[in-house]
Amino acid sequence: SETISNLSSRLLAIRRLSIAVVLLLAYGFFRAVSLQYTLVSIGLISFAGIAQFVPVVLGGLYWKRATKLGAIAGMIIGFLIWGFTLPLPMLAESSLISDRLVSEGILGIAWLRPYALFGLDGMEHIAHGAFWSLLFNAIAYIAVSLYTRPSTIEITQADFFVDVYKYKARTAEYEVFKREASTSDLLQLLHR
Repeated sequence: SETISNLSSRLLAIRRLSIAVVLLLAYGFFRAVSLQYTLVSIGLISFAGIAQFVPVVLGGLYWKRATKLGAIAGMIIGFLIWGFTLPLPMLAESSLISDRLVSEGILGIAWLRPYALFGLDGMEHIAHGAFWSLLFNAIAYIAVSLYTRPSTIEITQADFFVDVYKYKARTAEYEVFKREASTSDLLQLLHR
């Protein structure tokens, strides 16, 4: 009981610390680039970052074969490309890091320039970053989901989310599991 209480207080402290760190980083980023960029530009970049959750959410709603590893891989790839194509060039243009990254690309490779990734040039910067990050996010999500096996819990949850009307209507496919629990088990569960 004490360890559960201690763990929950630690988790709460970690959550609060994480929120404070994210807010401080966001404020620091704003202060670093606010002389060259408007708050609207920074907001659009933030929306492109939040859009990295879209493939996972849509896949979770409509695709039973999606896996947790696929979702994690997709979001990691998406956020990495988003960070490379949008916030990183802003820092370079604000003279906080070398401007050579934007003009020459990683290791001087022209097709790895943040504003002209893979040679696609001429798009608006936000659209360019959102396009590439969401594309690779979705590709990684699908590929890793296809090459990994979902766990039993993932299969059950996917069935409940995707086929919710089957369970809501209580059709013949709906299975009712009758279970019995002892009073001591219920008390232990409630105590936690």
